[in-house]
Amino acid sequence: MVHGLKISMVLVAWCMCANAYAAASHAEQRLNKFLNDTRAFEASFEQVVYDDRFQPLDTSRGRVLIKRPGRFVWDYEPPADRKIVSNGTNVWIHDIDIQQVTVQRLTDTLGTSPAAVLAGSADLNQDFEVSEGGTQNDLEWLTVTPRSPDNNFESLSLGFKADKLLRVEMVDALGQTTRIDFSDHAVNPHIDDSEFDFVVPNGTDLIDQTVGK
Repeated sequence: MVHGLKISMVLVAWCMCANAYAAASHAEQRLNKFLNDTRAFEASFEQVVYDDRFQPLDTSRGRVLIKRPGRFVWDYEPPADRKIVSNGTNVWIHDIDIQQVTVQRLTDTLGTSPAAVLAGSADLNQDFEVSEGGTQNDLEWLTVTPRSPDNNFESLSLGFKADKLLRVEMVDALGQTTRIDFSDHAVNPHIDDSEFDFVVPNGTDLIDQTVGK
């Protein structure tokens, strides 16, 4: 579940962007255009986590809804059977099979990940390098790489085709790769705000990490 949450934060971070960065490179300009032009996003996804030898560890599928500012739903199908919901302030992680919900502040969840950069809470030019990744597997790639070695990921790559985001790959500090493929896209669809309301189901344990914050 950790990998799913990590990559989810990265993907939804553009919802919190208010303005484009003063990007110098073509790659940065291209990334910022995508982030700022995408106000909402809906798609089916398949997520695969690979070990450092690129052997698959876990596969899951589901549906994602994203709407700026900061609202999203990652709804995983069984057997993963979990749901991650944000209303722009808090994030609820619902592990359905063990009947447990964890809630935390969205800003705490983003932390110092690449999501913090895309959300506008870090300095893109100072902390990260955005570069063209060329064309592979019929996709055009952009890659985000941290300048400091003291980070929890090595690289984040976004694969586009005809301006559609079709794949995201993140390599973490342990050499594991999380890949998400998107299908059945809808860019800037109407999504009602009620989709991002979350009510803790009866009989479900709540771990509240927002207390005192």
